Amino acid sequence: MAQQCSGSPVPAWRGAVSAKSAGIGKGLVSWEYSTASACLSRRRACSGRNGVPPRSFVRLTGALLCFRDGRRFHPIALLPLLIFFLYVGGLHFQEVRLDREIREALAEISSLAGYPADVESFRRREAEGIPLSDPVLDGLIRTSPQQELARLHQAAPEARTGELERFRRAHPDYLRALAAFLELEPQRVRHVREGDLLASVRIPELNAFRDAARYLCVEMAAAGTEREKVLKCNDDLLRIRAWCRKDAFLLAKLVGMAVESMRLEALCFPLAAGTLTDDDLIRLPGQGEEWSSALAEAVGDEATGFLDCCTYVRSAAEPGQVSKQFRFPLSLRRCFPLEYSIWARRDFLFGLKFLGRQLNLYRNMPSFTTGNGRYQMACFDDAEALRNKYLLSGMLLPGLDGMHRKQAWIENHKLLTDTAFAIERFRRKYGTLPETLETLVPEFFESPPLSRMDALPVRYERDESFY
Repeated sequence: MAQQCSGSPVPAWRGAVSAKSAGIGKGLVSWEYSTASACLSRRRACSGRNGVPPRSFVRLTGALLCFRDGRRFHPIALLPLLIFFLYVGGLHFQEVRLDREIREALAEISSLAGYPADVESFRRREAEGIPLSDPVLDGLIRTSPQQELARLHQAAPEARTGELERFRRAHPDYLRALAAFLELEPQRVRHVREGDLLASVRIPELNAFRDAARYLCVEMAAAGTEREKVLKCNDDLLRIRAWCRKDAFLLAKLVGMAVESMRLEALCFPLAAGTLTDDDLIRLPGQGEEWSSALAEAVGDEATGFLDCCTYVRSAAEPGQVSKQFRFPLSLRRCFPLEYSIWARRDFLFGLKFLGRQLNLYRNMPSFTTGNGRYQMACFDDAEALRNKYLLSGMLLPGLDGMHRKQAWIENHKLLTDTAFAIERFRRKYGTLPETLETLVPEFFESPPLSRMDALPVRYERDESFY
């Protein structure tokens, strides 16, 4: 008599028992493994744990042990079945252990990030932001002339005033949209619709933020000696940087760094023109950003996106419904469900440990650690990812370790600007330029400025009136 589990027919075993005893184990293992794989892949309501029907195993084994025929059936023929039981049990044990380690890694990431690293929490935070369809934000995105703004920003300093006037006459709609946008309070932007994969979300506002910063930097450089206009442009640039700081995803923080770099570069023009007062020279350098905290939050968002991608690949999608990179692992899942489950969990755990290491460096590293040193401690292990065929981790995560050098780069830019402001304050007070940067200590600097990238001292050269 045949049995059925989740709609899969079980062949009658009487004929198998009447075969040669040497072939019994092989036939049983083939039948049991195909039955277990079918139950696991369909995930139907079988009586056993994880879809494996132990009741049919018990009945079959008991019947074989009690059966007697003239061919002298021996229990030793069940050795292959016992080996199979041990193999499947070992896979289940490893699956449970990996699930526990994944939960611990996610809890650590959530603790370091300051908020739960899960998709549901991310969607709730996104729902609180301003939608991309907001008239003011949509107007800025639609009217932004990206190529012309890029040419305007790259124009020579002596030609910027004329180029700026031509741009104003050609794009009045953009200027009105920018003015309306700058009246808004910086806040998070809502991108995600229900059902969207986080890795495929479009964030068109970042291009608009970068273009707006380019225009304001040209305005500041062209203002020259007009102090009020310079300060207003600086405040507007800080507002755009705050929009990037509040936005989700690591790319928003990178755009925020680009905005900050443009702002610091533009401040050199009023500084050289002598437009800023002594109070401005003290106040403006203090308007920096805490990039370690911003990047830690961004890594938390990246961990959520990585979780969403892994969940998608491990879901019930068919190979024909996904891109070419994911078709092989999905085909593997259909043939070897347990082995695929272990491989996918190991890939996910490897990526979570890497992300947790990045977060720990941002949150718990001493105040002065070089960018090169942090990069060496956080470097992605390409060799291990390649050796173990970690597909998702190898595609989505290798570039994140370079963020430590990117942070050191923007901190160096801020350091050089602060040094220039300190030199100007020294010149105004003593009527001459300092001989060395050590002369600025301790009145203008607590210690001689050192590069954030490699801890080397900042090089300073001067003549009678320039440096």
